Amino acid sequence: MVPAAVKAVGLRPFVDRLRRSQYCHSWLQQHLQSLERARDLRAVFAALDAAGLTQEFATMLAQAEAASDEAVVIHGPLTEAQMMVLAMCLAGRAVLWDGKRRLGG
Repeated sequence: MVPAAVKAVGLRPFVDRLRRSQYCHSWLQQHLQSLERARDLRAVFAALDAAGLTQEFATMLAQAEAASDEAVVIHGPLTEAQMMVLAMCLAGRAVLWDGKRRLGG
């Protein structure tokens, strides 16, 4: 899928950029910076869900997709809750697949 994509969003660099931001503009960034030592993305994403930041994270991720993007591959271990919220955020402008099934429409 990646060679056919217009854009590929790697979740490791996405999260690392948010962690390294000089200024924290959101609770999401503050929480990610507090998890700086956590290298396992599954643990990081589970911690975001546990902190009630699923919506904020999925919304920020959805903002990385432009309306003109024809195919975007998001590479990384999103939680089920994050995938569902991301599908809702992209509803009407994109179809989300998790590699096995279509989410949203």
